[in-house]
Amino acid sequence: MWAALLDLIELYDGEGAVIFVQRQNRGRPTFEVNSSADVKEFAEGVTGHGSLNSVLVAPNGLYHNPLMLASMVRSMANDVTVHCVYAESLELAYFLVAEATKIQHAPYASAGGLMMADIMEQNLG
Repeated sequence: MWAALLDLIELYDGEGAVIFVQRQNRGRPTFEVNSSADVKEFAEGVTGHGSLNSVLVAPNGLYHNPLMLASMVRSMANDVTVHCVYAESLELAYFLVAEATKIQHAPYASAGGLMMADIMEQNLG
């Protein structure tokens, strides 16, 4: 799935940031924010598909839609199927991480995330 992430970076002209969400032992997630340039440099040397099933996209327009913004933050914080988020700007990425760390820990698996994982498993398996 690194190819999909690189495609997103190209689509947004190399701008933005990638948030990697790490979940271990049902504990609170940790977030790693990287600039698109850093991710692009790293991903070009990666072979295989890695563990990215899907990438959520967070456009800057989220600032103007409180319901969508809250949904994105909740998904990052608690949806165990979310492992990667592409934010249109570095500022938005840090804002999303700051907000996600404030959310009460209540993990769940979204139907959409489970479906995407199943599709990817079938296509890659």
